[in-house]
Amino acid sequence: MKLSICIPTHHGRRETLKFLLETILNEVYEFKLESLVQICISDNASTDGTEDLVKSFSNAHAVKIKYYRQNSNTGIKNFFKVIDLADTEYCWLIGSDDAIIPNGINNVLQCLVSYPDVPGVTVNKLNFDRSLSRMVGPDHDLVLPPNPNNTRYLIGEREILDSLFLAFCYISSHIFQKKVWDSVIAQQGIKRILSYPVFPHVFILSEIAKAEKKWVWGKDYCVIQRLDNFSFVTEVSSKKIDFAEQVTADLVRIALDVFGDKDDIYSRIIFKVFLIYWNPWFTLNYIVQPDVDMETIKSARNNCVIWFGDSVIFRLITYPIFFIPKKILSFILMLMLKLRGFIKINCGNRIILAPMSRFVHFVLQVFRFERWEKASHDDMHKASDSFLKVKLQIASKYLK
Repeated sequence: MKLSICIPTHHGRRETLKFLLETILNEVYEFKLESLVQICISDNASTDGTEDLVKSFSNAHAVKIKYYRQNSNTGIKNFFKVIDLADTEYCWLIGSDDAIIPNGINNVLQCLVSYPDVPGVTVNKLNFDRSLSRMVGPDHDLVLPPNPNNTRYLIGEREILDSLFLAFCYISSHIFQKKVWDSVIAQQGIKRILSYPVFPHVFILSEIAKAEKKWVWGKDYCVIQRLDNFSFVTEVSSKKIDFAEQVTADLVRIALDVFGDKDDIYSRIIFKVFLIYWNPWFTLNYIVQPDVDMETIKSARNNCVIWFGDSVIFRLITYPIFFIPKKILSFILMLMLKLRGFIKINCGNRIILAPMSRFVHFVLQVFRFERWEKASHDDMHKASDSFLKVKLQIASKYLK
């Protein structure tokens, strides 16, 4: 077998896992991939019927499904257990609340044929709302590599990590050789890897890139991320500002360990993290939440100064927001939301940018906060439409 689709899951994910398995099996049968693909599932001690669900799929389908159930909730260690279950050359680690876009598995396998013995592949993804009924869009170009519309080799650790470090955060976009994953764990030790509480996989993939110095970027949309769904980070706190702090702290530490603070790639990554997680709009939204008190705001402000204090942009546009009273920020937010219709128009699952929004993006491009070249919107809508069609077919199947 060539590829193991490795799915860590936990309590509360039975229905999303069921849908993911349907999207996988649809394609396996369509392209006759039974001899190339197996499914591995590691269950973090759920009590929601996941075990019975997997048994029913195993009994009903010829595709090989390997299932392991933890005796207790092991948290993020479950990621590593599901990779251990695999006995194929490549592994594709996929969250149990995500979904495969039609032709996604076939695209991955074709990529592995076109680039033989490549240690890792990163494929494009689409973002959908929590119900998987509306496309939100592709990733921001700060996350995507340069020239995102061309599948190609990325050569050398600097090109790979400069292009993909932030993309590594999302677990479901990456296919890697099992032997190189296991090698990093053996060299670094599981204790050190688990010291990164949010993104241990980012550290592992970065170490693979450093050791192997070769990776492939695949332009095709292969997987869908379900936004605003439960995350293990939210077990600690439901506050968005706490989530942003945890994510940022982990990324800063990993980038520091991988590059060192004197490296220009480190500086670029930290600036991207600032623009993605602590831009003025997001920071404003964090602070106005009713459960955010002054101590929380002060803590976030102090941490942001440590992370981004050398950035003039941070000092000018985000730092002052931490000192504005919440009532004033709430009023500003209300005005901005009322102007929302002039900034962005949502039409079904299509995204249409109004003139004001296009102007904002033009300014960001002029100052090089965004790139001029964007991911293909034609490919994006084609992938979205094909997914929604399959989703309807799956729903109809269970209504019969």
